[in-house]
Amino acid sequence: MVLVTPGVAAAEGPGYGGKADRLILKKKAKDPAKPKESGAELAVFGVGFRAGSQVTLRVGSGADATVHADETGALRVQLNGQTPAGTTIVATGQTPSGSAWTLLGSVPADEPSGGRRDFTSWIVAALGVLALAGGFVPRLRRARQGSKR
Repeated sequence: MVLVTPGVAAAEGPGYGGKADRLILKKKAKDPAKPKESGAELAVFGVGFRAGSQVTLRVGSGADATVHADETGALRVQLNGQTPAGTTIVATGQTPSGSAWTLLGSVPADEPSGGRRDFTSWIVAALGVLALAGGFVPRLRRARQGSKR
């Protein structure tokens, strides 16, 4: 019986990736070519709502807005404007069974564009190559000395 019963993760449904208990928030530049000049949009995604139901969305301490879940019960909203990092977003609605369903999320920080972060992987790779080369040099010397004898 235990082998036939699906696990708790399967109860969330396929494709949720274990993130059905919170909102997923991602910042996107309006114009990828000029991210700093074009401002940013905030993509809000959440699952577990009743299909087509009303969902109340609150950004920080702002006023409530009413949006609708799609036919699968997912909430997909694009928010315009500057939302500071760390701002809490709350989505409240109903589950398919009619009980209350509240999801929380926090606006992520802006990702740095360029800088040291881009070179970190290259530096680590170069150090690895140098370490490997340093290990081969003594072996080559021993091999040459052994062939001269």
